[in-house]
Amino acid sequence: MRLTRLCLLLLGLGLAPAAWGQGAPGTASVSRPIEAAYEAVRADPRVSKALDGIKADDGRTFEEQKHIAQMPERQPLGALQLRAALRHT
Repeated sequence: MRLTRLCLLLLGLGLAPAAWGQGAPGTASVSRPIEAAYEAVRADPRVSKALDGIKADDGRTFEEQKHIAQMPERQPLGALQLRAALRHT
């Protein structure tokens, strides 16, 4: 649970400037205390380990998402099924 909160904080701090339109992505546009908090979180070995695990699993996760999102092929209806389907419409 604690690691999840750390990851969410890290994610939030990384995306906040772009979400608020405060400069181009990658530019420092946050206050010093926020930067210090970000660096402290980023320096935590548990956070580094979690981020490394996420990066290492990225390819598999992407393939899994593509598989989940695929639409199954529609099977052609037989003549009897087609007539029954049309009768009930």
